[in-house]
Amino acid sequence: MCWFHLTRTFNHDDFRKGILPLGQAIEYIWGELFRIFPATKQYDRLQQLKKSSVGNGIYEMRIDNPQQWGPYAILVREAAFNTKEMGAWDYLKLPEIIDDICKKYQDEYGVSIREDVSVALKPCIVKFKSDYLDDDVIKAAIFYIYKKVHREKLSMDVHTFDARGKVIPRKDILKIDYLDKDFHFLL
Repeated sequence: MCWFHLTRTFNHDDFRKGILPLGQAIEYIWGELFRIFPATKQYDRLQQLKKSSVGNGIYEMRIDNPQQWGPYAILVREAAFNTKEMGAWDYLKLPEIIDDICKKYQDEYGVSIREDVSVALKPCIVKFKSDYLDDDVIKAAIFYIYKKVHREKLSMDVHTFDARGKVIPRKDILKIDYLDKDFHFLL
């Protein structure tokens, strides 16, 4: 089976270590945020925020609970571009954990860094293979075909993948697509 991991990152990221679960990726994520704001007050504030804990509850719940670490992916690539109509989180816009940090930054300092972060990071879809297959995946694929044939909107019934805290190895990554702001392929 092929799956699609949605994220936002610097366009130099080649996922050399694979797709990491949140518990292993969090230091890298903070490092990327620091790289956006070198030698600025935002950098200093982010350093302080990291040291004092983001402290908004949601961030800690994600970090402290290995069941929240993923990495996650979707079965149907098209769903990445229909999150609004599906009522799903738009990971290509900004991953949830980065949004948590941006929210806390705004709460703490009264200034939003969300746009700066969003502009610095590129939307990215990472296609990988997995042996994971069960009846629910098959049902989701059939349901997707049904929706397409009947020209119906996609729904949350498009199946998701949860690696349950395990790394998706680099050898299983088939393609890394960086998208521009209008979601046209850069590579």
